[in-house]
Amino acid sequence: MLRFALASTALAAAITLSLSGSAQVLNPSSLVVLPPQQNSTGVYFGTNQPSSLHVLPGTEVFLRDAGQNLRQLTNVSGAGDSVLDYAVSQDGTLLAYTTAQTPAAHVLTIATAKIATIPTPPACLGGSCPLARLHFSSDSKYLFFNVTGAPSNETPPWGWPIYAMELNSGKAHLVAIGELDTSNQRVISDAAKIIFDSSNPYSTLAEPQPPVNLYSINLDGNDLKQLTNFQNVNANEASAASIDAAGAKIAFQVSVPYNQSTTTKIYRASIDGTEVVQLGPPGLLCTSPSMAASGTRIAFLCGSGDLYLGSTTGYDDPDIVASFPYSAIGNLVIDESTNELLFTSGPTDPFRLGELGSVFGIQLASGELDRIQFERHLSDIENTDLASDLAPVPGGIITVEASNIRANTLIQAKSTPLPETLGTATLLVNGKAAPIVSVGPWELTAQLPWNVPAGAASFQLVFADGEKSQSLEEKVALNSPWLEGFAANNNFGCQAAAYHSGTTELANQTNPAKVGETIDLITSGLGPTNPVVPTGIPTPSTPAFPITGALNVYLDSTPSQVKSAVAEPGAFGKYKVSVVVPAVTDPQVQVTLQLNGEGLTSNSCIFYAAVP
Repeated sequence: MLRFALASTALAAAITLSLSGSAQVLNPSSLVVLPPQQNSTGVYFGTNQPSSLHVLPGTEVFLRDAGQNLRQLTNVSGAGDSVLDYAVSQDGTLLAYTTAQTPAAHVLTIATAKIATIPTPPACLGGSCPLARLHFSSDSKYLFFNVTGAPSNETPPWGWPIYAMELNSGKAHLVAIGELDTSNQRVISDAAKIIFDSSNPYSTLAEPQPPVNLYSINLDGNDLKQLTNFQNVNANEASAASIDAAGAKIAFQVSVPYNQSTTTKIYRASIDGTEVVQLGPPGLLCTSPSMAASGTRIAFLCGSGDLYLGSTTGYDDPDIVASFPYSAIGNLVIDESTNELLFTSGPTDPFRLGELGSVFGIQLASGELDRIQFERHLSDIENTDLASDLAPVPGGIITVEASNIRANTLIQAKSTPLPETLGTATLLVNGKAAPIVSVGPWELTAQLPWNVPAGAASFQLVFADGEKSQSLEEKVALNSPWLEGFAANNNFGCQAAAYHSGTTELANQTNPAKVGETIDLITSGLGPTNPVVPTGIPTPSTPAFPITGALNVYLDSTPSQVKSAVAEPGAFGKYKVSVVVPAVTDPQVQVTLQLNGEGLTSNSCIFYAAVP
C-alpha cells in the first residue's frame, strides 16, 4: 500500500513575481520551458526564466491567470532542484510535479501551499524508476502516472506500469502496463475511462516494440479493451492517444518504426475503435495530436511547422491555422475557454532539438499570436566558419545561439555595410553594436568587429522594445587558424579549398596542381591585418590587407614557399594564402597551417598535385 508522506515544511505561500523588479542574473546555458497546460484558472507552464532578467537556478511551474498576472507555484530551485514534469487538476486546486533530485512525485494544494510526497511504487523497489506522465482524474480524487525505467532485477526494454493513487487514502493500485500520453494531454474521460498504448498490457517484461496497440481501461483496472489490431513486428505503432471528456472519441498517431519508411499519420476514432478517419494531407509526416475536451476539434502538426485544426465529424479537410517554418513546434493543447491553441516552440538545429524556448497561443477566431512565455535568452557564441571548439576571432562570422530573438520570421541583411540593428535586434559586443548578417527566432549571425581585443568579451542582445537578454561572457582568440574545405572521400575527409591561382578551379583529381605552380588556399582565423580591414563590409580589393603574424604552410610536413597571406577580397573574415607547390611523390598532398608566433596549428586537408 502506498501512502502520502507529508513534507515536513510547506511552502510559505505561492510566489507572485514582480516582473519589473531586479534579480541576480545567473547564466545557465539555455532557457528551459515545460509544455503548457490549461484550465479555467489560466495557462500553466514551466520555465527557469520567468522574465527577461530574472533567471532561476532551476525550472519552476508558473500560472498566467486571466488578468495576465504571472504566479510562481513551485519553489524547488532554491534548493538546487528543478521541476521535470507536472500536471494540474481540472479545477485548478492541485498541482502534481516531479523533480530532478528525486524519483518521487509531489502534490501541491495550491490554496494552502501544503505538499504531499508520493513515493516510488512497490513495482520498482530496489530500482531507480522516476514517476512521469502525471494525470489527475476529472474529479481530482486520483492521480495516475507511469513508472519509468526498469527495477534493478530487470533488464530494459521494460514495459511501464500505470498506477493510480487515491489522494485521500494514499492507496495505490496497478491499472495496466503501457504508456500514457504526455502530462498536458487529456487521457481520462469524466467517467474515468483511460486511453493508453502498449505492446502487452499485462506484463512489464514485454519489450516495448511493435506491434503497439491502443487500449482503453477503467481507472479501477477493469474493462480492458483493445482498440487497434496491429499484429506483427513490422506493423504500425500507435501512440500519443488522447480522449474527450465524454469518453466518446479519441485521437492518436500511427507510425511505421525501425528501418522502414516512416510516415506518421493522425487519426480520429470512436472509443470502441470504429469510425477511424485519417486526418491531414497525404504524404506529409503529421504528429502531436490533441483533442479538445468537447470532442469537437483536433489539433495536430504536419510538415515543416504547419499547425492544423480539424473537426471530429464529417470529412472536411483540416485548416492550417499558422505556420512556423523556422521553429520546431510541439505539445499542442486546445484551450476551449479562450478559443486558443497553445503550443511550444524551439530551435530546428539538430544539435538543439528537444530544447523548448517559448509558449505561444493562437487565437482561433482572429489568428492573433499570444506570447504566453517569450523571454529572450542568450545561450552560446560559436564560430560560423571555424570548428565549434575554436574560439571566435575578430573579423570572423559568428553564430549567436539564443531563444526568442523573433517570433516566426527570418530576416537577412540585403546590403553592405551590414546593419547594426536588423529587425528589432542589436548585438552588443563589449557594449558596442556589431554588424548583423541575419536574424531568426533561434540564432543571429553577425561579424565580430575587427577591433575586438583577444580575451574575455561580453555579448548581449538588446531589442527595440527595450527588452534585453542576459549578458554572456565568451573568450575571443587573436588567431584560430582553419583551412576551408569540402567533404571528400580521402584519408583526411577534407578536400582543401585550394584553387589554381587567380581562378575558381579546384586543384582536385581531375585538375591537379603542377610542381612550381602557385595555388590559393582559402582559410579563416589568421588574425589581424595591417592595414586593418573595415568592419561591416566585405574586404576591399585594394589595398591588400596582409596578416601581421608569421605563417608557415606545410605540404606533406614540408614547409612550402608562402608568397602572400592576405584578407580575401569580397569576403568577411576569410583569408587567401598563396603557396608554391613543391615536388611531390604522392598526388594527395596534405596541407596544414601554423602561425609561428602563436604556436597554433590548423586542421589538415588535402589537395591534388601531379606527380613528376
